[in-house]
Amino acid sequence: MKIIDKISKDFMLAYKAKRMEEKDYLGFLKSEVTRDNKTPDDADVVTKLKSMVKKSLDKDGVSCLTETEMEILNRFIPSQMSEEDLTSYLSNYIRDNNIEGMKSMGVLMTFLKEEFPGQYDGKLASTLVRKLLQN
Repeated sequence: MKIIDKISKDFMLAYKAKRMEEKDYLGFLKSEVTRDNKTPDDADVVTKLKSMVKKSLDKDGVSCLTETEMEILNRFIPSQMSEEDLTSYLSNYIRDNNIEGMKSMGVLMTFLKEEFPGQYDGKLASTLVRKLLQN
């Protein structure tokens, strides 16, 4: 089930259960993530949700969101892959597809983007890809 569909489903459940704070915030989330595209893919939704979390932090790193709002946001943001998992997936993909050389960096980054949308740190992935391709 796509993340936008999960948001819609949770919205209806909160509405039926008369959990108005949750319903209102889920409605706000849905409107925010569908602002540019009425049927966004999961990667776009995750990017938007992460952006919302980041924008909610003040200069001291304290969130201006309520505990309920943070819990709702975190419900839809997938957990980040560990460095070990990322290295393992990349190594296996390189081995299975006989990938060599830095020219193949784009192929690996595309693989990650398609297979694990929003589930990895892009900077870490880029560093690992460079390291693996140089060896």
